[in-house]
Amino acid sequence: MLFSEVTRFPRVNVSVKPAKPVITRPQPVNSIITGTNGTPLNVTCLSVGGYPQQTVSWYKNRTGENPTKLSNCDSMVENQTLYNVTETCTLTPTKDDKGAKLYCQSSYTGQPTLLEKSDEVQLQLLCKLYKMLLSCELYKLLICVIVNFSTSVFFKTYRKSTLWCSPKSLLT
Repeated sequence: MLFSEVTRFPRVNVSVKPAKPVITRPQPVNSIITGTNGTPLNVTCLSVGGYPQQTVSWYKNRTGENPTKLSNCDSMVENQTLYNVTETCTLTPTKDDKGAKLYCQSSYTGQPTLLEKSDEVQLQLLCKLYKMLLSCELYKLLICVIVNFSTSVFFKTYRKSTLWCSPKSLLT
């Protein structure tokens, strides 16, 4: 035999699209995650069933701004033929984050193409007021605590205009 027989095998790369990422912690209620102004909040996203290993990233989208990628994050990878990736980020909400949308997405490293994006959740902020938490969403009415030192605590409701504590003072 003058020529050796060369067998060429075609190279096949297999990719498996992961399922839609799911926000698992804190558990969104009616597409809302609640955090406290100035207090660190851990958010966790799970992307299941990708091959090769997918990258999971978190994004925050304030109204009128481009989404920003969250950076204080840790990944945990589970490999069972297909990859399950859990991404947990810590963010410390500020008053500017009121109403911001959070979402996570999974993609393959080196490919700009978005594979899957989670549902967006809205960040609802709680504010601190003398160790009590009140929703920043209170606009027309605000519940203030008036302490009567001789007996006990009384709650009264006041209109915003006649209030000694305003919504702006709650944000600090």
